[in-house]
Amino acid sequence: MSTTSTTSMTTKQIAGRLKELCSKGEYDQAKSELFTDNAVSIEQEASPMFDKETTGLKAMREKRNKFEAMVEKVHSN
Repeated sequence: MSTTSTTSMTTKQIAGRLKELCSKGEYDQAKSELFTDNAVSIEQEASPMFDKETTGLKAMREKRNKFEAMVEKVHSN
């Protein structure tokens, strides 16, 4: 769940924090800290497995879980 903060961040600060978290593989933490609860994930095209747009952090997590369940093997990090 996203947390509300009273501290404003510049775009540069947000980008730096996003890079920091993602470089450590902390994608869920990045979304929790930096995304709004009603964030939208947009794919280039809809597919039989995924809609073009997914709205909300919960739905985005479910989408990620669905994708990860489809992955048979990861060749690199």
